[in-house]
Amino acid sequence: MSWHGTMHFVAGGLGFYALIAAALLAARHFRSNRRPLSALVSAATGILFFAGFAAIASGRRAAAINLAFTAAVVLAWAWLTWL
Repeated sequence: MSWHGTMHFVAGGLGFYALIAAALLAARHFRSNRRPLSALVSAATGILFFAGFAAIASGRRAAAINLAFTAAVVLAWAWLTWL
């Protein structure tokens, strides 16, 4: 892998962790402002995106893992749009 490819993976990983942190922090914010549905949706997004990212980062080559990660990305974009 080239250094460009390595930097792509590093930047992507940092961005994914930032997205997870943002979702969990949003959940905390909504919970403190007594908005339980918004807190639940944000927390679920952060947790499910982390699960999808961890699955794809494991390096296993399986269609189910690719589909789970794709679903997590769609969920994250939907959450960002909703937010």
